[in-house]
Amino acid sequence: HLRTTRLVPGRSLGREDDSVDDVVDLAALSAAEWDARKEAAVLKRIETLRFQVGEHQQEIFRLQQQLPPPIRAQSVLSQFLRPLRTSLGVLMRRADRNDNIWDFISRQTFISARVMADLFLGRSGARLLDVLPHSSLLVTHTPAIYAQIDQLAVHVPGIVAILDDNLPLIEPHLDAILERFDDIEPHLPWVLEHIDSLAPYCGELLAHIDSLLLYADSPEDSGWADKLLSYIPFIVPYLDDLEPHLPYLRPHLPKIYPVLPRLAPYIGRFSKFVVCSKNADILLWYFGWVLRLPLLHNVFRIPLVPRMCAWAARILPKRPVRGGHCVGVECSLDGLYDKRSTWN
Repeated sequence: HLRTTRLVPGRSLGREDDSVDDVVDLAALSAAEWDARKEAAVLKRIETLRFQVGEHQQEIFRLQQQLPPPIRAQSVLSQFLRPLRTSLGVLMRRADRNDNIWDFISRQTFISARVMADLFLGRSGARLLDVLPHSSLLVTHTPAIYAQIDQLAVHVPGIVAILDDNLPLIEPHLDAILERFDDIEPHLPWVLEHIDSLAPYCGELLAHIDSLLLYADSPEDSGWADKLLSYIPFIVPYLDDLEPHLPYLRPHLPKIYPVLPRLAPYIGRFSKFVVCSKNADILLWYFGWVLRLPLLHNVFRIPLVPRMCAWAARILPKRPVRGGHCVGVECSLDGLYDKRSTWN
């Protein structure tokens, strides 16, 4: 069950203080109803973020008007220099990773000139006139864009196409995105295709990118990203709590996904019990039938049930589920978040 009021961004879904009134069974929704609810949640998130951005900008302007002119000028300059320093940091760190700094500069400069020429002439389908209206938001990020232009160049037409609707939501996180672009770039076509669903949650998703990239599609394991996309509005409020769970849940995803519509409303209740995620296959093997029966899955609304599941995950026999060779096996996360690795 999900409370319809819980579609509001930043509010939790299925907390223990939820009443049983005004709830919706996700598993009972038709495809059209599910899409409508997902779209409503995304639109509400966009509306909330735009309102917050406008409100904050107005408050900044009002406060700056109260300052003496010299201090006001200093505040405006600081507002410009702070993101510029962050962007320069991205450039410096990218340059440090290159053995020959002059080769790096010449390559980035040549590619930048080619991209500008393509935009000016419209050779790639994207035009410079499509970018210029956004120059005020992009100017402080120029060093970071220059640092990654060799990887960005091939994606420029797709990036320009999404600027009008999504840049205000993405711009505050643009330097952080470019800092991690080596990891993000292989999945950028998929991100651009679904940017309307992802942009409203850009900051939250980026904060957990290491764990979330485990769920990105690979050539031998395709389809999970598309399947999980519709759950983003419901899962994002829990990401901080679920961070330790995400690496452990990934191997069990084929078993979890079929019952996810029934399980999703209760994920917040299991946030303190990582052992449940480590042994999700065990719990589903013994108790998965509870989630499949109508109404019986409401047992997870009882406060002590998640703790009982954690206890059961430790003591239940694992041999019937994993066989004799994998009874004592646990996931190893050593080196998982090494940015220099190619694990994703």
